[in-house]
Amino acid sequence: MRSIFLILLSGFGAFLLFAWVLSTHQDSQSRRSSHILSETWQGYKSYFIESDGRVLRFPEQDTTSEGQANAMLRAVVMGDRPAFDNLLRWTEDNLSRQEKFGDHLLSWHYIDGSVRDGMPATDADIDYAMALVLASQQWKNDSYADMAGRSLKDILNILTVVFKYHRYLLPWIIDSPSSLDKIPQNLSYYSPAYFKSFYAFDHDPRWLELVNTSYILSAQAQKSFNGVAGVGLVPDWVSVDRSGNLSSYDGKSGNFAWEAVRVPFRIGIDEFFNRDPRALDILEKFSNFFEGELKNRGKLMSEYSYDGKPLKDTQESPLMYAVAYVTFELTDNHDLAAQAITKLRASIHRGFKGAYYQNPREYYVNSIVWVTELLNQEETYDQR
Repeated sequence: MRSIFLILLSGFGAFLLFAWVLSTHQDSQSRRSSHILSETWQGYKSYFIESDGRVLRFPEQDTTSEGQANAMLRAVVMGDRPAFDNLLRWTEDNLSRQEKFGDHLLSWHYIDGSVRDGMPATDADIDYAMALVLASQQWKNDSYADMAGRSLKDILNILTVVFKYHRYLLPWIIDSPSSLDKIPQNLSYYSPAYFKSFYAFDHDPRWLELVNTSYILSAQAQKSFNGVAGVGLVPDWVSVDRSGNLSSYDGKSGNFAWEAVRVPFRIGIDEFFNRDPRALDILEKFSNFFEGELKNRGKLMSEYSYDGKPLKDTQESPLMYAVAYVTFELTDNHDLAAQAITKLRASIHRGFKGAYYQNPREYYVNSIVWVTELLNQEETYDQR
């Protein structure tokens, strides 16, 4: 049976590749997760990826660098090199900033046949670089590694800043950020496990500085925000000032919603593969909140205010159950983890073009929640 290796190992000098081993001795849970991963990948390619490698976002029918990067990561995990190369080709041909701006970052927004906004989105460039690093290892390809190296260098040089003793990710290019009184931050852009892997790849210590910032920001955001005591959640967007205080960022959400839901995934990857004790502490706070919601309401809503109140007119979402599963499983609350993944799987449908979550136009959910089945498969294998 085919094996795919994609390991993120702990330690400063360790390299990446997290192990996905499909053996005939896996138990039924792991086999089921493998089957769902395969089904939903085929469905995702059918419903969201055009024949030329462009990932469509509905209902706008536009494309983002985030969507391309997510799909490339998934293609590597699935061992689908033809899909990866197709996605990479379209991304480089249409989103590369090199010719116009001279860097190796990606324009974030494409619609109606051209780039609408050439500004990079930092989370997309991080995921894009990670996909290239993983691909270079899995398929022993130096060209992928060269592209990854150029991308990583520009992320560090253009999209990070030392601001009051800590290195921060900038969400986009900001002129003279070190001269500002405060800078915008999106906690879901920080991927400590990826940063550790990038350090192993290029040995630049700035990645380890970003690991530390990841945990400082997350812990602080869970504790308080805008003078409000936290309940274990984090806001979508914050501003950080020179004293390290967190406040609202004008025009951006301060709720635990469609941006911040990615934080438990990002932190969870580091806990699972690197066992960073800081990760477990953050995941436990998320887990406690979700456990309280299930006990008190019997369900999880798609969006919450920072202080834990469901936002008006929100409904249940597969994405929130996927997030809850990650926090439950990694904090050893296996009964609630099973409840969460059962709710997530209930949202899977099988259409004539393949399987999908919720509906075949729900781009964001289908782009993210598959990671839950990967983790479930790895957890099952890890416990054998």
